[in-house]
This record gives sequence, C-alpha cells and structure tokens, in this order.
Amino acid sequence: MSPSSEADLDRSHKKRSFHIPHIYAILFLFIVLAAIATYLIPAGVYERVPGPAGRTTIDPASFHYVPATPTGLTDFLLAIPNGLMSAGQVVFFTLIIGGMFAVLRRTGIIELGVDNLTRHFAGRSLWVIPVLMTLFAVIATLIGTQELSLVYVPVILPLMIALRFDSVVAAAVALCATTVGFTAGVLNPINTGLGQQLSHLPLYSGFGLRLVALIAMLAVAVVWVLRYARRVRDDASASLLADDTGEHDKRHHYQHALEADKPRASGRQKAAILAAFGFFAILVYGVLGQGWFMLEMAGLFIIMGIAVGLIAGLKVDAICEGFNEGFRDVMVGAMIAGIARAVAVVLEDGQVLDTMVHGLGVAVGGLPTLFSALGMYLAQLGFNFVVPSGSGQALVTMPIMAPLSDLLGVTRQTAVLAYQLGDGIGNILYPTSGYFMATLALAGVPWQRWVRFFLPLFGAWVAIAVALLLFAQATGWQG
Repeated sequence: MSPSSEADLDRSHKKRSFHIPHIYAILFLFIVLAAIATYLIPAGVYERVPGPAGRTTIDPASFHYVPATPTGLTDFLLAIPNGLMSAGQVVFFTLIIGGMFAVLRRTGIIELGVDNLTRHFAGRSLWVIPVLMTLFAVIATLIGTQELSLVYVPVILPLMIALRFDSVVAAAVALCATTVGFTAGVLNPINTGLGQQLSHLPLYSGFGLRLVALIAMLAVAVVWVLRYARRVRDDASASLLADDTGEHDKRHHYQHALEADKPRASGRQKAAILAAFGFFAILVYGVLGQGWFMLEMAGLFIIMGIAVGLIAGLKVDAICEGFNEGFRDVMVGAMIAGIARAVAVVLEDGQVLDTMVHGLGVAVGGLPTLFSALGMYLAQLGFNFVVPSGSGQALVTMPIMAPLSDLLGVTRQTAVLAYQLGDGIGNILYPTSGYFMATLALAGVPWQRWVRFFLPLFGAWVAIAVALLLFAQATGWQG
C-alpha cells in the first residue's frame, strides 16, 4: 500500500473514531473552568434592591470589588451536590413526570390514544408537525413557560414514533416551538413583561416587530423539523438515533399500531381517559390562572398518576412500580439538570458573576453605535450560558443594559429585544439549561445527537436575530 493510501486510511480512522464526550464529562469540565475563573476574575458585587412584582434586582450604579473568595477544595467537592439542591425543582419535576407517564402507559390508555391518532394522521403524517409547533409556540409566547416542554414530550413521543418519525422529532417539536414562542415573547410576562418593567417601557409595547420575530423564527423551525422528519419517515437509517437500542425498542413497541385490528377501550379505560383529560384541564387552569410552576404541577401529577391508575384498574403495587419504572427512565436527565446548575453555583459563590456582568456592560459600551445592539445581543447570548433563567437574566442584566442603551444611541425597546433574543435561543443549546436537558432525557435523545440536529437551525435563528436588531437600530425602533 502506498504511503498516501495509508495516510488517507489513518485520517479516515481518526474521523470515524472522533466523538463528543459524555455530557457528564462536558459539564464537569465547565465546573472546573468556573472554579479556575474564581481565581482569575476579581470578585465584585452589585447591591440588591427590590424590583418589579416583589423580585430582587440590582442597583446598576452600585458595583464594587470585594475581597476574593475563590473556590476551595471543599467548595469544589460540594459544587455538584449544591447544584442538585439549587435545581431541586427541575430534578424533582423530571422524576415525577417520568413516573406519572410510566403509570399511564401501564393503564394502556396512551397506546389507545396513539393508535387512534396514528390511524387519523396515517395519510398526512407530516401535517401534525406544523400544527403542534404552532400551538406550542402560541402558548409559550402568551404565558412564557418553556418548561411545558417537559409535559409535551411524553405526550407526543409515542405518536411521533408511531408515525415513523423518531425521538429527535418529538423533542424538536416541543423544544423548538416553545423556544420560538418564549423568545419572541409577544405577550410573555417572563421576558418581555419583566424586561420592559425594568427598562421603564409601556408593558407589551413593540408588539409588531415581536410578532414578525415569532413568525420568521417559527417558519424556519417548522421547515427544518419537517425536512428531517420526512427523511426519517422515508428511511429509518437516516435517523440520528438509528444505532440507539432504546430508540429501536420504541419503534418496535409503537410502529405496529396499523398492523393489528383497532383496539377497543374497556369501560374502565374510558373512565381513566376522561379522568386524565380532567387533570390536564386542572393543569391548564393552574398554570394560566393560578401561576403554578414546577412544584404545583409535580404535586398534581402525583395525584393524577395514582387516580388514573386506580380508575383504570391497576393495583396499588402496579402503580408504585410504574412510578419506579418512570423514575429509572429519567434519572440521568434529572441528574444532568442538577449537575448543570453547579456551574452557576461556583461562579455565584466565588462572587465573580456580578463582575462578569459588569465586564459585559463595559465591553458593550466601547462598541461603535452601529454595532451596539449586536453587542448587547452577543453579551446576553453569552451570559445565558451561566444564567439560563429568563427572569434571572433580566433581573441581573437589564438594569445595566437599559441605561447603557441611552448612552449608546440604542432605544430601550431594542435593548429589551436584544435581551429576549440572547436569552431565548441558547436555552435549547447550552447543557447548563436544566429544563432543556431534562426534556432531552424524557425524549431519550443524547445532548450530543441533539447538537448535530440543532446547530444549523441555531445558526438560522442567530441570522434572523441579527437582521431584526439591525433593523431596530437603523430605524430607531420605539415600538
């Protein structure tokens, strides 16, 4: 064999052998880097003051340096346990929702629903994707609860598999749609409302451009998901999970619905289905009318699993084992959500997070006027890695960015839009986003495979964000 042929084979082997490390290893590396940062970045703090709706925000004029408190050995050892405790709501909610849906699967009502929907959409399976994505995006842009992805995925996953798509499609329908709705935030109280309150703008002003953002980003997302879904439907080997044994088991379980006679629900199953719909109606009322979040929803799901299981005829032991089965299925995702939180815990305890925010403000302030809005956007996109909470990011950054925008010739409305766009789309890319990693776990999609699917769409969304901000800057957009 010639030397050149050997070199080609060697390069080919290296290319095939490369793989993204396990998500635990990636997160541990980020924790190490955060700990090192506490030695390199000076410690500093802003004074905390009361903010809108009883929230605590910062005084932008109060930044000052304090004695360094770098991460010690004990602090580093406690980072992951403290991260798990800090992300307790996400961890607990992930376990409970996994357990509840495992109980529902044992009752047989999920299989019945999947069978009916599969037969209904058998000849037009692709239509279900834009319909569901539009619905989820509208809900998110009105109430701003991205975390509902954790509810959507277990519901739609069996349907997507039965329609000969894959788990990536199920995750994408839920995550991409809710992210678009949340990011555009047409009437979203969590990012648009809070950001405008902190910037002293009329509530929900700027409706028109945010609606344009919603339509543009949703259209691109739908096209991207449809393109991948069509390819997987026509050739299962094209799936990013084609070699995944768990995915193979799901296909075997759900993709034979049309090969057998149509199943009939028993009387108890019919009653269980009605009860399940009743509980979901309570969920909608609680989220929209009572401000429920993860703990309240988790409590409802515990009762729902028990009640629906008993109505369907399951014995108590079977219900308990169903919960255990679900806990096991989502344990990795629950752990990832807690481990990811450890990055922010290390930076907060080392008192360098406020210094990073102060530094971002200084960096943006040094940009030419033409690029100020883009600088704000990139600053928010970067900060979103360590603070993936929309409200948390607004409370820390907007008291700085809003008055800074006045000095830079950027309207405050544009500054809020830069925050929204920077906060939103990174939430389903960064592994530090707890609800996102938990949703992937419920879908059975490894983060590494998701990145391969999502990166091109992420790039398209960034391009849309840049175009919107350039337009807003050029026109002096006031809303």
